[in-house]
Amino acid sequence: MKSGSRGMAIGSRSMTLGIRCMKLGSHAMAMGGRGMRLSIRAMKSGSRGMAIGNRSMKLGSRSMKLGSRAMAMGAGGIKVGFHIACIAELNPVINKGSFYKHFHNSGLVSSDTTE
Repeated sequence: MKSGSRGMAIGSRSMTLGIRCMKLGSHAMAMGGRGMRLSIRAMKSGSRGMAIGNRSMKLGSRSMKLGSRAMAMGAGGIKVGFHIACIAELNPVINKGSFYKHFHNSGLVSSDTTE
């Protein structure tokens, strides 16, 4: 009878320990679920940030291309202006006209060619 009561006491203790373990396990499971939800949210926000970064990178490359085009157009304009100045310097008809005076006043044409 004594050994039966001891066994019953041990059984009740192990049952209380099992209940505690079960509670701890369910708590840990809930914490794991929360962590999983948080990681999914972080993953979604990370993918959004990556998409925004890709878009801004594309826009940056477009603006870089536009800038290089504008630079090329500016270089072309400088060449055209230089050719006009050379023509104005060589042609005596333009030298006497207002077109040459415009370039002469702007300092693009030297003053030693005037009469």
